[in-house]
Amino acid sequence: MPTNRGNTSNLLQALQSGGPTLMFKIVGMLLSYAVLFFITNTFGAEIYGRYAIVITVGQVAALVLTLGFPMLIVKLLNDKKHYESGLKTNFLTKIFRLSFVLGVSFSVVFYFTAEAIATHVFGDINYKEFIESISLFFVPLLFHELFLGYFKGLKSFTKHNVFLFLLPSTLFFAWYFTLKEIITSNHVIVLSFGLSITTIFLLESIFFLKKKVILPLKNIKTSFLIKEAFPMMYSAIMLYLLNWTDIFMLESMKSSTDVGIYNAAFKIASICFVFITAINIVISPKIAEYYNNADIKNMHKTIVSYTRFITYLTLPVFLIIIFFGDYILGFFGAEFIQGSTALSIIVTGIFFSALSGNVDQVLIMTRYQKVFGRIVFGGFVLNVILNLILIPTYGINGAAIASLATNVLLNFTCIYFIKKKLGFYTFI
Repeated sequence: MPTNRGNTSNLLQALQSGGPTLMFKIVGMLLSYAVLFFITNTFGAEIYGRYAIVITVGQVAALVLTLGFPMLIVKLLNDKKHYESGLKTNFLTKIFRLSFVLGVSFSVVFYFTAEAIATHVFGDINYKEFIESISLFFVPLLFHELFLGYFKGLKSFTKHNVFLFLLPSTLFFAWYFTLKEIITSNHVIVLSFGLSITTIFLLESIFFLKKKVILPLKNIKTSFLIKEAFPMMYSAIMLYLLNWTDIFMLESMKSSTDVGIYNAAFKIASICFVFITAINIVISPKIAEYYNNADIKNMHKTIVSYTRFITYLTLPVFLIIIFFGDYILGFFGAEFIQGSTALSIIVTGIFFSALSGNVDQVLIMTRYQKVFGRIVFGGFVLNVILNLILIPTYGINGAAIASLATNVLLNFTCIYFIKKKLGFYTFI
Protein backbone atom coordinates (compact mmCIF):
# COMPACT_ATOMS: atom_id res chain seq x y z
CA MET A 1 0.00 0.00 0.00
CA PRO A 2 1.48 3.41 -0.97
CA THR A 3 2.27 5.88 1.80
CA ASN A 4 0.27 9.09 2.20
CA ARG A 5 3.19 11.04 0.79
CA GLY A 6 3.28 8.67 -2.17
CA ASN A 7 -0.46 9.02 -2.66
CA THR A 8 -0.19 12.82 -2.68
CA SER A 9 2.71 12.70 -5.12
CA ASN A 10 0.87 10.35 -7.45
CA LEU A 11 -2.28 12.46 -7.25
CA LEU A 12 -0.31 15.58 -8.15
CA GLN A 13 1.24 13.68 -11.06
CA ALA A 14 -2.25 12.69 -12.20
CA LEU A 15 -3.34 16.32 -12.00
CA GLN A 16 -0.32 17.54 -13.95
CA SER A 17 -0.60 15.00 -16.75
CA GLY A 18 -4.37 14.67 -16.85
CA GLY A 19 -5.28 18.26 -16.03
CA PRO A 20 -4.74 19.82 -19.48
CA THR A 21 -6.62 16.97 -21.17
CA LEU A 22 -9.40 17.37 -18.63
CA MET A 23 -9.70 21.08 -19.43
CA PHE A 24 -9.91 20.30 -23.14
CA LYS A 25 -12.59 17.73 -22.41
CA ILE A 26 -14.62 20.16 -20.30
CA VAL A 27 -14.53 22.82 -23.01
CA GLY A 28 -15.41 20.18 -25.59
CA MET A 29 -18.34 19.02 -23.50
CA LEU A 30 -19.62 22.58 -23.17
CA LEU A 31 -19.39 22.97 -26.94
CA SER A 32 -21.28 19.69 -27.45
CA TYR A 33 -24.01 20.98 -25.14
CA ALA A 34 -24.18 24.11 -27.25
CA VAL A 35 -24.84 21.86 -30.27
CA LEU A 36 -27.45 19.92 -28.26
CA PHE A 37 -29.15 23.15 -27.15
CA PHE A 38 -29.12 24.54 -30.68
CA ILE A 39 -30.57 21.44 -32.36
CA THR A 40 -33.25 20.79 -29.72
CA ASN A 41 -34.40 24.41 -29.69
CA THR A 42 -34.24 24.86 -33.45
CA PHE A 43 -35.56 21.49 -34.65
CA GLY A 44 -37.22 19.87 -31.60
CA ALA A 45 -36.83 16.56 -29.77
CA GLU A 46 -38.02 14.38 -32.70
CA ILE A 47 -35.48 15.68 -35.22
CA TYR A 48 -32.77 15.60 -32.58
CA GLY A 49 -33.70 11.96 -31.93
CA ARG A 50 -33.16 11.11 -35.62
CA TYR A 51 -29.90 13.04 -35.66
CA ALA A 52 -28.64 11.19 -32.56
CA ILE A 53 -29.51 7.79 -34.05
CA VAL A 54 -27.86 8.45 -37.41
CA ILE A 55 -24.70 9.97 -35.94
CA THR A 56 -24.45 6.96 -33.64
CA VAL A 57 -24.77 4.63 -36.63
CA GLY A 58 -21.94 6.50 -38.34
CA GLN A 59 -19.71 6.28 -35.29
CA VAL A 60 -20.42 2.57 -34.83
CA ALA A 61 -19.59 2.03 -38.51
CA ALA A 62 -16.28 3.84 -38.00
CA LEU A 63 -15.49 1.61 -35.03
CA VAL A 64 -16.25 -1.50 -37.08
CA LEU A 65 -14.29 -0.42 -40.13
CA THR A 66 -11.18 0.56 -38.18
CA LEU A 67 -11.01 -3.08 -37.02
CA GLY A 68 -9.54 -2.04 -33.65
CA PHE A 69 -6.53 -0.39 -35.29
CA PRO A 70 -6.62 2.88 -33.25
CA MET A 71 -5.93 1.01 -30.00
CA LEU A 72 -3.37 -1.22 -31.72
CA ILE A 73 -1.55 1.91 -32.91
CA VAL A 74 -1.37 3.15 -29.31
CA LYS A 75 0.03 -0.19 -28.13
CA LEU A 76 2.64 -0.58 -30.88
CA LEU A 77 3.87 2.99 -30.54
CA ASN A 78 4.53 2.30 -26.86
CA ASP A 79 6.01 -1.18 -27.14
CA LYS A 80 9.80 -0.87 -26.94
CA LYS A 81 10.31 -4.52 -27.76
CA HIS A 82 8.49 -4.15 -31.04
CA TYR A 83 10.12 -0.81 -31.67
CA GLU A 84 13.62 -2.25 -31.36
CA SER A 85 12.79 -5.12 -33.71
CA GLY A 86 11.43 -2.69 -36.29
CA LEU A 87 7.91 -4.12 -36.07
CA LYS A 88 6.10 -0.81 -36.34
CA THR A 89 7.75 0.41 -39.52
CA ASN A 90 5.11 -0.02 -42.21
CA PHE A 91 2.04 -0.92 -40.20
CA LEU A 92 0.49 2.56 -40.59
CA THR A 93 0.63 2.37 -44.38
CA LYS A 94 -1.04 -1.04 -44.42
CA ILE A 95 -3.70 0.05 -41.94
CA PHE A 96 -4.51 3.17 -43.97
CA ARG A 97 -4.79 1.28 -47.26
CA LEU A 98 -7.11 -1.37 -45.84
CA SER A 99 -9.20 1.22 -44.01
CA PHE A 100 -9.66 3.33 -47.14
CA VAL A 101 -10.97 0.37 -49.15
CA LEU A 102 -13.37 -0.60 -46.35
CA GLY A 103 -14.56 2.97 -45.90
CA VAL A 104 -15.33 3.57 -49.57
CA SER A 105 -17.06 0.21 -49.95
CA PHE A 106 -19.25 0.75 -46.90
CA SER A 107 -20.18 4.29 -48.02
CA VAL A 108 -21.39 3.06 -51.41
CA VAL A 109 -23.46 0.22 -49.93
CA PHE A 110 -24.94 2.40 -47.20
CA TYR A 111 -25.86 5.23 -49.61
CA PHE A 112 -27.70 3.03 -52.07
CA THR A 113 -29.56 1.10 -49.37
CA ALA A 114 -30.59 4.20 -47.40
CA GLU A 115 -34.26 3.88 -48.29
CA ALA A 116 -34.39 0.21 -47.33
CA ILE A 117 -32.64 0.92 -44.02
CA ALA A 118 -34.99 3.81 -43.24
CA THR A 119 -38.08 1.74 -44.06
CA HIS A 120 -37.19 -1.70 -42.71
CA VAL A 121 -34.80 -0.92 -39.86
CA PHE A 122 -36.16 2.34 -38.46
CA GLY A 123 -39.68 2.12 -39.88
CA ASP A 124 -39.57 5.78 -40.90
CA ILE A 125 -38.85 7.01 -44.43
CA ASN A 126 -37.85 10.37 -42.96
CA TYR A 127 -34.53 8.76 -42.00
CA LYS A 128 -33.58 8.32 -45.69
CA GLU A 129 -31.94 11.73 -46.22
CA PHE A 130 -30.20 11.50 -42.85
CA ILE A 131 -28.74 8.09 -43.73
CA GLU A 132 -27.65 9.21 -47.20
CA SER A 133 -25.93 12.21 -45.66
CA ILE A 134 -23.92 10.30 -43.05
CA SER A 135 -22.90 7.65 -45.60
CA LEU A 136 -20.89 10.30 -47.47
CA PHE A 137 -18.51 10.67 -44.55
CA PHE A 138 -17.50 7.15 -43.53
CA VAL A 139 -13.94 7.54 -44.84
CA PRO A 140 -13.28 10.79 -42.91
CA LEU A 141 -14.93 9.31 -39.79
CA LEU A 142 -12.77 6.21 -40.08
CA PHE A 143 -9.48 8.05 -40.62
CA HIS A 144 -10.34 10.50 -37.85
CA GLU A 145 -10.38 7.55 -35.43
CA LEU A 146 -7.07 6.24 -36.79
CA PHE A 147 -5.35 9.61 -36.47
CA LEU A 148 -6.63 10.03 -32.92
CA GLY A 149 -4.98 6.71 -32.07
CA TYR A 150 -1.77 7.86 -33.76
CA PHE A 151 -1.52 11.15 -31.85
CA LYS A 152 -2.50 9.40 -28.61
CA GLY A 153 0.19 6.76 -29.13
CA LEU A 154 2.83 9.44 -29.68
CA LYS A 155 1.57 11.23 -26.55
CA SER A 156 0.80 14.31 -28.68
CA PHE A 157 -2.09 15.05 -26.37
CA THR A 158 -2.59 18.68 -27.41
CA LYS A 159 -3.21 17.75 -31.04
CA HIS A 160 -5.33 14.77 -29.99
CA ASN A 161 -7.46 16.91 -27.69
CA VAL A 162 -7.96 19.75 -30.15
CA PHE A 163 -9.07 17.35 -32.89
CA LEU A 164 -11.29 15.31 -30.56
CA PHE A 165 -12.81 17.88 -28.22
CA LEU A 166 -12.61 21.41 -29.62
CA LEU A 167 -12.98 21.30 -33.38
CA PRO A 168 -16.01 18.99 -34.01
CA SER A 169 -18.63 21.22 -32.38
CA THR A 170 -16.95 24.47 -33.44
CA LEU A 171 -16.82 23.40 -37.07
CA PHE A 172 -20.38 22.04 -36.85
CA PHE A 173 -21.63 25.57 -36.28
CA ALA A 174 -19.34 26.99 -38.97
CA TRP A 175 -20.65 24.53 -41.56
CA TYR A 176 -24.28 24.82 -40.45
CA PHE A 177 -24.41 28.59 -40.86
CA THR A 178 -22.63 28.23 -44.20
CA LEU A 179 -25.13 25.66 -45.50
CA LYS A 180 -28.44 26.75 -43.94
CA GLU A 181 -29.35 29.13 -46.77
CA ILE A 182 -28.47 26.52 -49.39
CA ILE A 183 -29.98 23.39 -47.82
CA THR A 184 -33.31 23.92 -46.08
CA SER A 185 -34.01 20.26 -45.27
CA ASN A 186 -33.47 18.98 -41.71
CA HIS A 187 -30.63 16.72 -42.81
CA VAL A 188 -28.44 19.84 -43.03
CA ILE A 189 -27.44 19.11 -39.42
CA VAL A 190 -26.03 15.71 -40.44
CA LEU A 191 -24.17 17.29 -43.35
CA SER A 192 -22.75 19.92 -40.98
CA PHE A 193 -21.49 17.17 -38.66
CA GLY A 194 -19.98 15.20 -41.55
CA LEU A 195 -18.23 18.21 -43.06
CA SER A 196 -16.80 19.17 -39.66
CA ILE A 197 -15.23 15.69 -39.37
CA THR A 198 -13.95 15.93 -42.94
CA THR A 199 -12.27 19.25 -42.19
CA ILE A 200 -10.65 17.77 -39.07
CA PHE A 201 -9.49 14.74 -41.07
CA LEU A 202 -7.73 17.02 -43.56
CA LEU A 203 -6.01 18.94 -40.76
CA GLU A 204 -4.95 15.68 -39.09
CA SER A 205 -3.51 14.49 -42.41
CA ILE A 206 -1.34 17.60 -42.67
CA PHE A 207 0.10 17.12 -39.17
CA PHE A 208 0.61 13.41 -39.79
CA LEU A 209 2.58 14.03 -42.97
CA LYS A 210 4.68 16.67 -41.22
CA LYS A 211 5.60 14.42 -38.30
CA LYS A 212 5.48 10.90 -39.64
CA VAL A 213 7.44 8.25 -37.75
CA ILE A 214 10.29 7.13 -40.03
CA LEU A 215 11.92 3.78 -39.29
CA PRO A 216 13.86 1.17 -41.31
CA LEU A 217 11.62 -0.79 -43.65
CA LYS A 218 10.33 -4.14 -42.55
CA ASN A 219 7.38 -5.96 -44.01
CA ILE A 220 4.50 -6.73 -41.67
CA LYS A 221 1.70 -9.03 -42.73
CA THR A 222 -1.76 -7.52 -42.79
CA SER A 223 -3.05 -10.74 -41.23
CA PHE A 224 -0.85 -10.07 -38.18
CA LEU A 225 -2.29 -6.58 -37.75
CA ILE A 226 -5.86 -7.81 -38.05
CA LYS A 227 -5.24 -10.66 -35.61
CA GLU A 228 -3.76 -8.27 -33.04
CA ALA A 229 -6.39 -5.57 -33.52
CA PHE A 230 -9.56 -7.65 -33.82
CA PRO A 231 -10.08 -8.26 -30.06
CA MET A 232 -9.75 -4.51 -29.50
CA MET A 233 -12.27 -3.78 -32.23
CA TYR A 234 -14.68 -6.29 -30.75
CA SER A 235 -14.33 -4.78 -27.26
CA ALA A 236 -14.71 -1.21 -28.55
CA ILE A 237 -17.80 -2.04 -30.59
CA MET A 238 -19.47 -3.96 -27.81
CA LEU A 239 -18.73 -1.19 -25.31
CA TYR A 240 -20.10 1.43 -27.69
CA LEU A 241 -23.21 -0.62 -28.42
CA LEU A 242 -23.63 -1.22 -24.70
CA ASN A 243 -23.76 2.53 -24.16
CA TRP A 244 -26.20 3.05 -27.03
CA THR A 245 -28.41 -0.05 -26.80
CA ASP A 246 -30.97 1.96 -24.83
CA ILE A 247 -31.22 4.52 -27.64
CA PHE A 248 -31.70 1.96 -30.41
CA MET A 249 -34.24 -0.05 -28.43
CA LEU A 250 -36.20 3.06 -27.46
CA GLU A 251 -36.37 3.95 -31.14
CA SER A 252 -37.74 0.51 -32.01
CA MET A 253 -40.26 0.32 -29.14
CA LYS A 254 -41.17 3.95 -28.48
CA SER A 255 -40.71 7.13 -30.54
CA SER A 256 -38.07 9.52 -31.86
CA THR A 257 -39.26 12.02 -29.24
CA ASP A 258 -38.49 9.53 -26.46
CA VAL A 259 -35.09 8.98 -28.04
CA GLY A 260 -34.44 12.72 -28.10
CA ILE A 261 -35.41 13.17 -24.43
CA TYR A 262 -33.43 10.14 -23.27
CA ASN A 263 -30.38 11.10 -25.31
CA ALA A 264 -30.45 14.61 -23.84
CA ALA A 265 -30.59 13.10 -20.34
CA PHE A 266 -27.73 10.74 -21.22
CA LYS A 267 -25.60 13.63 -22.53
CA ILE A 268 -26.15 15.62 -19.35
CA ALA A 269 -25.29 12.60 -17.19
CA SER A 270 -22.21 12.10 -19.35
CA ILE A 271 -20.68 15.21 -17.80
CA CYS A 272 -19.37 12.69 -15.26
CA PHE A 273 -17.79 10.79 -18.16
CA VAL A 274 -15.69 13.88 -18.88
CA PHE A 275 -13.21 12.93 -16.19
CA ILE A 276 -13.13 9.22 -17.07
CA THR A 277 -12.57 9.70 -20.80
CA ALA A 278 -10.07 12.51 -20.30
CA ILE A 279 -7.96 10.31 -18.03
CA ASN A 280 -8.30 7.36 -20.45
CA ILE A 281 -6.43 9.39 -23.05
CA VAL A 282 -3.49 9.96 -20.72
CA ILE A 283 -3.45 6.69 -18.83
CA SER A 284 -3.66 4.10 -21.62
CA PRO A 285 -0.14 4.70 -23.02
CA LYS A 286 1.20 4.67 -19.44
CA ILE A 287 -0.45 1.33 -18.67
CA ALA A 288 0.89 -0.18 -21.89
CA GLU A 289 4.39 1.07 -21.09
CA TYR A 290 4.33 -0.20 -17.48
CA TYR A 291 2.98 -3.60 -18.54
CA ASN A 292 5.54 -4.02 -21.32
CA ASN A 293 8.26 -3.28 -18.72
CA ALA A 294 6.67 -5.69 -16.18
CA ASP A 295 6.39 -2.77 -13.73
CA ILE A 296 3.12 -3.79 -12.05
CA LYS A 297 3.89 -1.88 -8.83
CA ASN A 298 4.08 1.54 -10.50
CA MET A 299 1.17 0.67 -12.77
CA HIS A 300 -0.92 0.00 -9.66
CA LYS A 301 0.10 3.30 -8.04
CA THR A 302 -0.67 5.25 -11.20
CA ILE A 303 -4.07 3.63 -11.72
CA VAL A 304 -5.13 4.22 -8.10
CA SER A 305 -4.01 7.86 -8.28
CA TYR A 306 -6.04 8.47 -11.40
CA THR A 307 -9.08 6.72 -9.93
CA ARG A 308 -8.97 9.03 -6.90
CA PHE A 309 -8.49 12.02 -9.18
CA ILE A 310 -11.56 11.01 -11.19
CA THR A 311 -13.67 10.37 -8.06
CA TYR A 312 -12.84 13.70 -6.41
CA LEU A 313 -13.82 15.60 -9.54
CA THR A 314 -16.91 13.54 -10.35
CA LEU A 315 -18.62 13.65 -6.94
CA PRO A 316 -19.70 17.34 -6.94
CA VAL A 317 -20.95 17.09 -10.53
CA PHE A 318 -22.91 13.95 -9.65
CA LEU A 319 -24.59 15.72 -6.71
CA ILE A 320 -25.47 18.80 -8.79
CA ILE A 321 -27.15 16.63 -11.42
CA ILE A 322 -29.06 14.63 -8.79
CA PHE A 323 -30.46 17.73 -7.07
CA PHE A 324 -30.89 20.08 -10.04
CA GLY A 325 -31.70 17.66 -12.88
CA ASP A 326 -35.16 19.16 -13.56
CA TYR A 327 -33.77 22.64 -13.98
CA ILE A 328 -30.92 21.48 -16.24
CA LEU A 329 -33.24 19.49 -18.52
CA GLY A 330 -35.74 22.34 -18.67
CA PHE A 331 -33.03 24.47 -20.22
CA PHE A 332 -33.41 22.41 -23.41
CA GLY A 333 -37.21 22.73 -23.51
CA ALA A 334 -40.24 21.95 -21.35
CA GLU A 335 -40.77 18.52 -22.94
CA PHE A 336 -37.32 17.38 -21.73
CA ILE A 337 -38.20 17.73 -18.02
CA GLN A 338 -39.97 14.36 -18.13
CA GLY A 339 -36.51 12.81 -18.43
CA SER A 340 -35.44 13.91 -14.92
CA THR A 341 -35.91 10.49 -13.28
CA ALA A 342 -34.02 8.77 -16.08
CA LEU A 343 -31.26 11.37 -15.70
CA SER A 344 -30.81 10.56 -11.99
CA ILE A 345 -30.65 6.83 -12.69
CA ILE A 346 -28.18 7.16 -15.56
CA VAL A 347 -25.82 9.47 -13.68
CA THR A 348 -25.75 7.05 -10.73
CA GLY A 349 -24.47 4.30 -13.04
CA ILE A 350 -21.82 6.60 -14.50
CA PHE A 351 -20.68 7.67 -11.03
CA PHE A 352 -20.18 4.01 -10.16
CA SER A 353 -17.91 3.74 -13.20
CA ALA A 354 -15.90 6.67 -11.88
CA LEU A 355 -15.49 4.95 -8.50
CA SER A 356 -14.34 1.76 -10.24
CA GLY A 357 -11.54 3.41 -12.21
CA ASN A 358 -10.35 2.94 -15.79
CA VAL A 359 -10.94 -0.82 -15.75
CA ASP A 360 -11.41 -1.03 -19.52
CA GLN A 361 -8.02 0.52 -20.28
CA VAL A 362 -6.32 -1.70 -17.70
CA LEU A 363 -7.63 -4.87 -19.36
CA ILE A 364 -7.08 -3.74 -22.95
CA MET A 365 -3.56 -2.44 -22.41
CA THR A 366 -2.46 -5.50 -20.42
CA ARG A 367 -3.40 -7.89 -23.23
CA TYR A 368 -6.60 -9.05 -21.60
CA GLN A 369 -8.65 -7.44 -24.34
CA LYS A 370 -10.32 -10.75 -25.20
CA VAL A 371 -11.49 -11.13 -21.62
CA PHE A 372 -12.77 -7.58 -21.61
CA GLY A 373 -14.61 -8.29 -24.86
CA ARG A 374 -16.36 -11.27 -23.28
CA ILE A 375 -17.29 -9.23 -20.21
CA VAL A 376 -18.74 -6.45 -22.35
CA PHE A 377 -20.61 -8.96 -24.51
CA GLY A 378 -22.20 -10.39 -21.37
CA GLY A 379 -23.16 -6.88 -20.32
CA PHE A 380 -24.58 -6.18 -23.76
CA VAL A 381 -26.78 -9.30 -23.65
CA LEU A 382 -27.98 -8.40 -20.15
CA ASN A 383 -28.75 -4.85 -21.25
CA VAL A 384 -30.81 -6.03 -24.21
CA ILE A 385 -32.80 -8.43 -22.02
CA LEU A 386 -33.45 -5.78 -19.37
CA ASN A 387 -34.47 -3.24 -22.00
CA LEU A 388 -36.90 -5.71 -23.59
CA ILE A 389 -38.48 -6.27 -20.18
CA LEU A 390 -38.47 -2.71 -18.84
CA ILE A 391 -38.96 -0.31 -21.77
CA PRO A 392 -42.51 -1.42 -22.74
CA THR A 393 -43.74 -0.70 -19.19
CA TYR A 394 -41.46 2.05 -17.90
CA GLY A 395 -40.29 3.76 -21.11
CA ILE A 396 -37.17 5.90 -20.75
CA ASN A 397 -36.97 5.14 -17.02
CA GLY A 398 -36.86 1.43 -17.81
CA ALA A 399 -33.99 2.04 -20.24
CA ALA A 400 -32.16 3.98 -17.54
CA ILE A 401 -32.62 1.17 -14.99
CA ALA A 402 -31.25 -1.34 -17.51
CA SER A 403 -28.23 0.91 -18.05
CA LEU A 404 -27.57 1.26 -14.30
CA ALA A 405 -27.81 -2.49 -13.60
CA THR A 406 -25.54 -3.35 -16.52
CA ASN A 407 -22.98 -0.71 -15.56
CA VAL A 408 -22.69 -1.98 -12.00
CA LEU A 409 -22.33 -5.64 -13.02
CA LEU A 410 -19.81 -4.89 -15.77
CA ASN A 411 -17.55 -2.84 -13.49
CA PHE A 412 -17.72 -5.39 -10.67
CA THR A 413 -16.69 -8.14 -13.07
CA CYS A 414 -13.75 -6.15 -14.43
CA ILE A 415 -12.57 -5.26 -10.92
CA TYR A 416 -12.70 -8.91 -9.89
CA PHE A 417 -10.71 -10.06 -12.93
CA ILE A 418 -8.03 -7.35 -12.50
CA LYS A 419 -7.58 -8.34 -8.88
CA LYS A 420 -7.34 -12.01 -9.83
CA LYS A 421 -4.85 -11.61 -12.70
CA LEU A 422 -2.85 -8.49 -11.81
CA GLY A 423 -3.13 -8.65 -8.03
CA PHE A 424 -4.60 -5.24 -7.20
CA TYR A 425 -7.82 -3.25 -7.05
CA THR A 426 -8.14 -0.18 -9.25
CA PHE A 427 -9.51 1.99 -6.43
CA ILE A 428 -7.24 1.30 -3.40
